[in-house]
Amino acid sequence: MNEGNAKKIRVMKETMSVIACFAAALIAAICIRMFVFELVRVDGNSMKPTLYDGQTLFVEKISLHTGNIQRGDIVIVHYPNRKGAFVKRVVGVAGDRIAVQGGALYVNGERQEESYTLEDTMRWDTEEVIVPEGYYYVMGDNRNDSMDSRSIGPIAKDAFIGKAQFVLWPLGDIHSLYAGG
Repeated sequence: MNEGNAKKIRVMKETMSVIACFAAALIAAICIRMFVFELVRVDGNSMKPTLYDGQTLFVEKISLHTGNIQRGDIVIVHYPNRKGAFVKRVVGVAGDRIAVQGGALYVNGERQEESYTLEDTMRWDTEEVIVPEGYYYVMGDNRNDSMDSRSIGPIAKDAFIGKAQFVLWPLGDIHSLYAGG
């Protein structure tokens, strides 16, 4: 084999190695985004005062597979027959009885104290709903300016994208998001 052919083979091997490394990194990135975490941008005011338009959230997805979604968690969901993702707070889990009476949220007949909402009272009441198995009842923290389970009903677990863990951007707003606040 002459020197020219050896050089071509070496260049081809190096090129294939770079392509293989790039493909492996791409596959790993896709798997991480599908199953582990992703970044989601807040779009709108339905989660004020907890979250604001334009903030970027770190959203983990492992909780979806472990069943670790609880009342108070901030989640990212898809709504039936709607495009895009929505940021909301879980206020009811399977079996809970949810109602808005006198402008206040009631879960299983108990009035909820919600320090994280924008306003103390909601403008309209709702009939009691029992959250079915495999579903969650979600609401925005800006209760008087939020499209949520009050109008579209409970959200199926398979419509969840993940659970928000912390605000990542802007840098001055970085903070943890934990159940209850």
